[in-house]
Amino acid sequence: MGYTFSKYEQDGETYNIEDGDEENTGWVKKLQSPYLTVENKRGWGLQATKIWSDKDFVTAHDDIYAAVYAGNVLVPNSVKRIHHPDTTVSYFFEHLQNGTTLADYLIYEVKLTNPVVNEDGVVTHYDALERADNSIKVGVTPSTPKTPEYIIEYDQGTISGANDHIKKENITNTRRGGLKINLYDMASRNNEQKIPLANGVFVLKQGDTVLGTFTSDAYGQVTIVYNFEKDTDYTLTQTSPPDKYIPVPNTMTFRVGGSYDGEGFLIVDEQTTTIGGNGTVWQEIKPSSAGSAIAAVINVYNKPYKFGAIKIESG
Repeated sequence: MGYTFSKYEQDGETYNIEDGDEENTGWVKKLQSPYLTVENKRGWGLQATKIWSDKDFVTAHDDIYAAVYAGNVLVPNSVKRIHHPDTTVSYFFEHLQNGTTLADYLIYEVKLTNPVVNEDGVVTHYDALERADNSIKVGVTPSTPKTPEYIIEYDQGTISGANDHIKKENITNTRRGGLKINLYDMASRNNEQKIPLANGVFVLKQGDTVLGTFTSDAYGQVTIVYNFEKDTDYTLTQTSPPDKYIPVPNTMTFRVGGSYDGEGFLIVDEQTTTIGGNGTVWQEIKPSSAGSAIAAVINVYNKPYKFGAIKIESG
């Protein structure tokens, strides 16, 4: 990243170069080891990684499009397609626009009308373009009755490399209406900033049907459940705890109650949204705050081992 190919410099004493459209083709001379110099040109590299909140519950997302802005100005010829299963989009610039630095360059999702895309994924024409600052609707496979809406969060990333010539960003699309499941250290249960636990393993079921096995990540997120049925019992069983932690003793049974608004999104009812199976120190379920893309949250707590030693006198 941050470099582009410039040219080859071949050693004609070690192999014969073949004429034609292909660069660096030929054959090695007898009893020789071919010698080749590849020259790259340094510029500025920019990359964004797409993070989908519903990746555990869909097999594919429809095409989305990204573009680079320097400040609030669209950089010419920077509109590209992100096609499943790709989740990254990358750019190389030999020069930055006058008066700008790499920190001014940001990748945004964009909404296009009638895009034309070449074989490299570059959009060569469109009738209209709108920058997606806050939200976007994207189709999924399997299809849903209504196209899912995603709340977009842009992380401007970090700049690295020699002379600060590389920047990597994240773009998170959080689908509206999900049920988020987290795993935390029990010692932080009452804290606003909880301690996340990675590598806790859970099995989610609806009746006898296994919906999936999920492992908590570095942020403590186990999964975000979509297309769940309201007023229906689900079970969540922890099959493995993080190292040096005690898992939840019993299977958790939960249900999310509420009603749907005019757009088909669930408005969670706190009174009919319940979780059981263990004491409240191990588990909790609660509606998300107003305006959140997530409908409700389940927090699971694991207890750290506490080791003790007893000295026994002999004799």
